[in-house]
Amino acid sequence: MNTSQDEMALRAKLATKMLKVMEAVTRIVKGGNNVTQDYKYVTETDTVAAVRKAMIRAGVMLTMSATASDYQHEYTTKNGSKFRVVRVNVKVNWIDTETGYTMTEYFDGEGSDSGDKALYKAITGAEKYVLLKTFLIATGDDPEREDKATDPKPAGKAPETPQGGKVNASQVKMIHKKCDAAKVNYRDVCAHFKVDHLEDIPFAKLNEALAAISDGKIKTT
Repeated sequence: MNTSQDEMALRAKLATKMLKVMEAVTRIVKGGNNVTQDYKYVTETDTVAAVRKAMIRAGVMLTMSATASDYQHEYTTKNGSKFRVVRVNVKVNWIDTETGYTMTEYFDGEGSDSGDKALYKAITGAEKYVLLKTFLIATGDDPEREDKATDPKPAGKAPETPQGGKVNASQVKMIHKKCDAAKVNYRDVCAHFKVDHLEDIPFAKLNEALAAISDGKIKTT
């Protein structure tokens, strides 16, 4: 067996062990709750706790190290808090504890904080998503779903379809709820999107509007 074949055999052995981890951990319940922005999320602690046991049983070890970090920008929330955003690139090593074979990957993470913890949050976020995406663990999140911000509909009832490409009544209520939580005047939201009424906001801009309200990007008049 030549060197190339040796490496393929070692890689296959590691992949088999990682597959066992994937089989053992299929879903993680969202245990975190962001009160300010009104959403639930999977925490890094819950992710590590679930995957760590399966990795130990399978004989797979993970090491991570930051290779580079960049300051991105700062933003100010509606309550006047200044947050710093940092992006980090991490080197990820998957190690077969039986053979010592190592598979290396690189992954980006981003974090924000009003103090000095933005870098650590970026690393923690990278670690969480490395585990979730490598092992294809379901959390219920889908960033490509445009309807993920809409209210859930009762069973047996079809979801409302945007009329004329604009937000519907339930989505307008959602925007109002976000405005109340962030203490943002809905008229400022209208001004931001250059419309006369919230009902005139394009459906394609719904997620952007919700994010802008939560992140303090709506200018007050």
